[in-house]
Amino acid sequence: MKNCGGIKDIYIYGAKTIGRKIYTCIESFGINVQGFMVSNRYDNCNMLFGKEVYRIEDYNKKIECLVLAVNENVLWQTRDELLRYNINKLIIVSPFLNLEESIRNLSSKCKISNKSYMGEQLQLIADETSSIIIDDYTIINNRCVIKAFNNSHIHIHEGCMLDKDVLISADNMSEVNINDAVSIGYKSKLVALDNSLVNIKSKCKLLEQSNITSRKKSDILFKEEVLLGRYGIISTYNSAKINIGTKTTIYDYVYMVSEKSNITIGKECMLSYYIKLSVGSHRIKNIKTKEEITKRVPIVIGNNVWIGIDVTILSGCNIEDGSIVGAASVVNNNIPENSTCAGNTAKVLRNEVEWIR
Repeated sequence: MKNCGGIKDIYIYGAKTIGRKIYTCIESFGINVQGFMVSNRYDNCNMLFGKEVYRIEDYNKKIECLVLAVNENVLWQTRDELLRYNINKLIIVSPFLNLEESIRNLSSKCKISNKSYMGEQLQLIADETSSIIIDDYTIINNRCVIKAFNNSHIHIHEGCMLDKDVLISADNMSEVNINDAVSIGYKSKLVALDNSLVNIKSKCKLLEQSNITSRKKSDILFKEEVLLGRYGIISTYNSAKINIGTKTTIYDYVYMVSEKSNITIGKECMLSYYIKLSVGSHRIKNIKTKEEITKRVPIVIGNNVWIGIDVTILSGCNIEDGSIVGAASVVNNNIPENSTCAGNTAKVLRNEVEWIR
């Protein structure tokens, strides 16, 4: 509410219990409320806290800022009705939330299902160019922050579950799309910036403190039923892409970064703990010519590949279908299909093998 300090004419829509609580909250910040607005369909008093209670149907002036404070059963219906009036800024207060944390801007493009569950101290923020859509039976726990700005869009589909303190953010023509029945763990972050995309397909599971960031015309795609372990970092930057195939499992502490290139992992792969995959994440230049000589050849991992604990996979590697990479290996070349390899640098040890999860 401190952000409303520069607005002179603030009115509260609603003169019942919620409206009265909001009035007390706003005034506690030293912000003057001009009055209350109600509909003439309902029986309301004419004065409240020494402020006039106006009937919005009869009010012909432009309203600079209107704070919507009504019961959850009519919240979104009332929001839609108010859009027909001359209101410069409409601020919605969800009755589910802690008052000091819940007064946020939601654009007319937003749609929050009344069959979803919203925890306490939740922040939903979207400007008029952007949208947040939350579908049926989605659970969003306490202190989550979901925000979209500058022609950006966030869609959380049916049956998803966000644990406490999750951040989902899209800014500057970006999109975060979380499909049906996705689970996102405690303190995880999904961020898309500057014309970028984060797309998590159905039934994926992201464990606690996963950090997924896509920036500057980049994409991150998880196909169906991907598992990402705890404390994982997956990042794209500057026209890069990371694609992870269906039913691939990636365990704790993965570090996967791509800049100006791609990382592709096939379906039904198994990546153990402390895996590192990096393409172009640090710049290298020739001292004399100042020419950049960073190696940015894509990493490609085929289907049904098993990668052991603490493996590093460098730019330009192609690990073909059905292969096994031994623990603590450093891979900097191509590994043929259905083979085992190990070492620093990794060497092929055996061919014509297969493994079973």
